[in-house]
Amino acid sequence: MNRYDEVSCLSVGEMLQDSARAAPGKVVFVSGTVRMTYKELDERVIAFAPSLQHLGLVKGDRVAIYMKNSAEILRSEASC
Repeated sequence: MNRYDEVSCLSVGEMLQDSARAAPGKVVFVSGTVRMTYKELDERVIAFAPSLQHLGLVKGDRVAIYMKNSAEILRSEASC
C-alpha cells in the first residue's frame, strides 16, 4: 500500500512533489529530443507559481491549460 491508496484526494502538484522526492532523476516527459526529469518538472512548476499568484490565484484554486500537447508549455515562461 502507498500514499495514493490511503488518500484519494491528492492534487496533481502533491503527486508531482512526491515523485520528485522519490525519483528526482527519473524521466517523466519525452517530446522529440526534449527529456525532463521529475525534479526538473517540479522546478518548472514552482517557478511558474508566482505568475499564477500574480493573476490572483490562491492555493486550492483550479487551473486548466488548453493547448497542443508539447514540451513548449513546460519550457515557457509566463509573462503578466
